[in-house]
Amino acid sequence: MLMDSMNATLTSVKEVVAVFTTDAVASVVILLLGIVAGKLVEKALRFLLHLIGVNAALKKHLGVRLYLEEIIPSIVAVIIYVITVVMALQALGIAVKVITLLFWFVLVVMVISLFLTLKDIIPNLVHGIALMRSTKISVGDRVRIANYDGMVKEINLTGIVLDQGKGEQVIIPHSYAKSQVIRHAKHTSSRTRR
Repeated sequence: MLMDSMNATLTSVKEVVAVFTTDAVASVVILLLGIVAGKLVEKALRFLLHLIGVNAALKKHLGVRLYLEEIIPSIVAVIIYVITVVMALQALGIAVKVITLLFWFVLVVMVISLFLTLKDIIPNLVHGIALMRSTKISVGDRVRIANYDGMVKEINLTGIVLDQGKGEQVIIPHSYAKSQVIRHAKHTSSRTRR
């Protein structure tokens, strides 16, 4: 009787180990395939966006330096990695509710982080668009903004680039420039801003 009980327990343990081992192997295979797929998609997307010339087009037409050729492929790769981890956890038999709860927690943290990151950038962009549309200053103007004096070399969405001479440049964020008095010295060029 004792031997039968021990044999039954040993058989049960073997079955559990076999199932867990199979699930663990499947989970590792899913993770490896997901990592490879994420890297391949990231490289292919980066190549295609560079071939199309997304960064150059944004710079040429909008005067904006957004590195979308790098950002978009990285975001897509992270999405693939997250999906892969969820699939691997499901292969291990972890409850979908736990995965869903974890997903929402990560999503909320990411949204809060995004808002905290953009809280200074968005007003700066709004001021930049307003300044770019106005005729207050243009490329080639000699100006003084607070303690910074120089020729306006560039006006983009995030700031004003002043050439202070001797190879020194200063970038003044639009949100700062908006609160300062901008004094014109003399217009050294007839060029207008882009």
